[in-house]
Amino acid sequence: MKFCFEIYYFDEDEYGFPVKFEGTSEFIAMDSRSSLNDVSLFIGSLLSFNEMVLGEEFVSSLSKEEEMALVGGLLFEKNGKSIGPSCCADIQDWKNVASGIKNRKSSWLGHDPSSWFEFKGENITLWSDEPGKENIKSITFSQSEFDTELETAVLEDKGFIEVVNKWASINYMENPKSLIQGICGFLSINASNNGN
Repeated sequence: MKFCFEIYYFDEDEYGFPVKFEGTSEFIAMDSRSSLNDVSLFIGSLLSFNEMVLGEEFVSSLSKEEEMALVGGLLFEKNGKSIGPSCCADIQDWKNVASGIKNRKSSWLGHDPSSWFEFKGENITLWSDEPGKENIKSITFSQSEFDTELETAVLEDKGFIEVVNKWASINYMENPKSLIQGICGFLSINASNNGN
């Protein structure tokens, strides 16, 4: 499991920081292995999706609840299969998804496809789409596996924040610390966050 976002395309020279789309996939992982270009894609996607420019208003909006959005969230992976967020799933909803799983309730991961969770005993099965659709796949994991994977994903997302920190010191010299704080607020990630 890991955090990811969907690229929302924009002009490579639109925001004044270096970015390349070549060789990227639709979903970009957000972890300690992320590159400065991945952060450029993340910031650019946020700006474009929310029709903003890189500046004080953008940074301020990051910390306001439900002020900004970007398709993304938790990407579940196991045995070569992956099921991620789909259309309209907001990256900020990851805490609702985690809480739903911990409370054994199916959480919304978007639509088209419409993934859903099934709970039987200690097992949790994530289905990639509604019953009756073609090419449905599933991933099954236990509650303890989920808890461990979520903890690892949160730690890895903190690693992504370290890459954002490097990016901000190069590309947002006006106030890099405020950008980092805003991104942490947007993602609900902080030093004391353990996924609960």
